[in-house]
Amino acid sequence: MTASESYDFSWLDTARNLRLQGKASESLDVIYQTINRLLMAGRFDEVDAMLSTLDVESQGIELLLAIAIMTRPASDELKSREAFFERAWKTFKKNGKDAKKLLGNLRYAPHQMRPRRTLLKRLSNRLAEILFGAWIF
Repeated sequence: MTASESYDFSWLDTARNLRLQGKASESLDVIYQTINRLLMAGRFDEVDAMLSTLDVESQGIELLLAIAIMTRPASDELKSREAFFERAWKTFKKNGKDAKKLLGNLRYAPHQMRPRRTLLKRLSNRLAEILFGAWIF
């Protein structure tokens, strides 16, 4: 698609209108199904364009969260996702939501996150250190 062409984001209006009518489940279905279809078809440029132009203030917390969830696996391909994420983060905070709790693990694709050592692994390592004088894991 050339720069002069535009994408059809009417599905976002449909999702927002369903949310405003109290049909949250149907609204989320529109988001999940459409973004999934676009990403599975490799239409990253279209999803990226949506992220770059999305008015986060008018979408509602649930829809922003759904968009963050659905775009997370493709974050490497979506150049505008980080800017969208920053805008969404600010919107969550502005609306009194715990942005870190709700969005914190959605910022990066799973392979980009630093693996955390689990409590069990830390305890196992500590026990091994005590018993054998060395780390085993």
